[in-house]
Amino acid sequence: LTCLSLPAVDQIAAVNVPIPASKPGDFLGVIDAREAQTRESWVKIMTARDARNSLRICYQREGVNHLEKCQQFAEAYIKAIQQPLYPGTQGRFQQYEAKTKESRAAAGHH
Repeated sequence: LTCLSLPAVDQIAAVNVPIPASKPGDFLGVIDAREAQTRESWVKIMTARDARNSLRICYQREGVNHLEKCQQFAEAYIKAIQQPLYPGTQGRFQQYEAKTKESRAAAGHH
């Protein structure tokens, strides 16, 4: 039997998606963790899609009374789309906002 060497973990991908690796060079563990995160993000996407479709159906069904009758669907949809899809993306968005505010302050914009 010959041992196949596993490729090293891609450092760029490791920065984009934070993955807790149990051991250095644990390639299969990294793949499993990425698959788990992908499944979780798809569940969030499908939950938001279902909430949007329920809201759309309620709007069509209720017509002019949609503000009163569809409030729970609207709140569920807003809650679903406010969650970050991937771990770490919320922190990156906050970093982007901070850099944008700094650049505007340096340029003299309010």
